[in-house]
Amino acid sequence: MNSTTKKWLFMKISSAILVPLMIWFILNLVSIFDKDYIEVVNFFTTQPSKILVSLTLVFYMNNGSKESWRAQR
Repeated sequence: MNSTTKKWLFMKISSAILVPLMIWFILNLVSIFDKDYIEVVNFFTTQPSKILVSLTLVFYMNNGSKESWRAQR
């Protein structure tokens, strides 16, 4: 498998992973929108939220860098 195929495959898999993460993030963002500062901090300090927000950001940044790489080519 050549390098371009690996990048394409990784991009497709990470895009599929991003869909449920994006849905989770949007639903939680809506639910904490009207909360107090302390409640928002408590939400982001729970272990599942820390992990899921981190994964979401990593996959967003990774997909963005792959898209810019493809656009430059």
